[in-house]
Amino acid sequence: MSGLIFGHLSERTSLLSVMVTGSIFAWLGVMASGLSANIVWLSFTLGIIHGVGAGFVVVGLHIHLSEHFDKYRGTAHGIMYAGSSLASVFFPEMLLYFKEIFGFRNSLSLLGVVLTSLTFIVFLLAKPPTLSENVEEGPPGRIVFTIHSATQTEAPTDGEKSVDNLLMRESKVFSCPMYYVILVTCVAFNYSVDVFQGTVNDYATDKGRSLGESVSIVSIISTTDILGGVFLPMLVDRKYVRRSVMLTVNYLLLAVALVLLPQADSMNDFLVACLFISAFMGCGTTMYGVLMADYVSQNSLPFSYGVMGVLTGLLFVAKPFLVGFFRDYTGSYDGLFRLLGGCLFGLSLLWLMVVVWDPD
Repeated sequence: MSGLIFGHLSERTSLLSVMVTGSIFAWLGVMASGLSANIVWLSFTLGIIHGVGAGFVVVGLHIHLSEHFDKYRGTAHGIMYAGSSLASVFFPEMLLYFKEIFGFRNSLSLLGVVLTSLTFIVFLLAKPPTLSENVEEGPPGRIVFTIHSATQTEAPTDGEKSVDNLLMRESKVFSCPMYYVILVTCVAFNYSVDVFQGTVNDYATDKGRSLGESVSIVSIISTTDILGGVFLPMLVDRKYVRRSVMLTVNYLLLAVALVLLPQADSMNDFLVACLFISAFMGCGTTMYGVLMADYVSQNSLPFSYGVMGVLTGLLFVAKPFLVGFFRDYTGSYDGLFRLLGGCLFGLSLLWLMVVVWDPD
């Protein structure tokens, strides 16, 4: 949803201005959550204000990377997502410590204070190079033309031109067949990642691990998330493997790891499986930003991310019911992870068709 709003605002003002506004919303929403009196207020501050602000920043970062990087676009996206992975190494333990010392509400307010640095970091983003820097000047010449006829028409207003141009770019997105493949891939993959990350701690606890051990799992598996998100896309950037082949193999191995996760009885086996899952998820998370930049025009990126966000958000409405069904009715997350594995296996088949019919 943030992408749809982002696209409209970026037409009216600069990209950096929208990102700065989003960064302020991001820390303001978390800080205000510390004052929440009920779940409705918490949903508004943390879900809407912080969510929209974070969405502005994330979409803006994708656009910045697409403008600055071409040859090593996958590596650049991987390095960007390495930041969130590094946060997963430190923040779970830090938040658990804050909660024990200051309480839940004060921890949220303190986290909001930490996030204020995001606004200053956004200001450090350099302006993309203009096309004029790449124009080569030639010797002066003469151009002669003749006007045969002229017709006077009323010029459209600025608002009409802006709306017409925006609608034209949006309609072009849906004329690209690969956009639908990317859309299905992003929605299904992001949903699977969110469900896994939201349940892996509880799943470890169900297998007899303590709360401290369960929280540490997220920090540990973040290391392979960084490796998979940076180095696997680097193979594509260096032309060692085709993009579609990488995605096909990545989703296939991720599906196998998710299906085998319920069979891991010992802590070591469980941790090894989670490490592989995290690595493949890191690669997939990095690559969908690269796919958007490769197949969607620069001006249509905010709208494209917005459509993806709306569909993913609608699907997230069913997440509590899905997780609750396996948690309350089956008594185990085993079937949930097998279901996610089947979903990722379907994505591998989808990209196998791309390998056959659409060579890079």
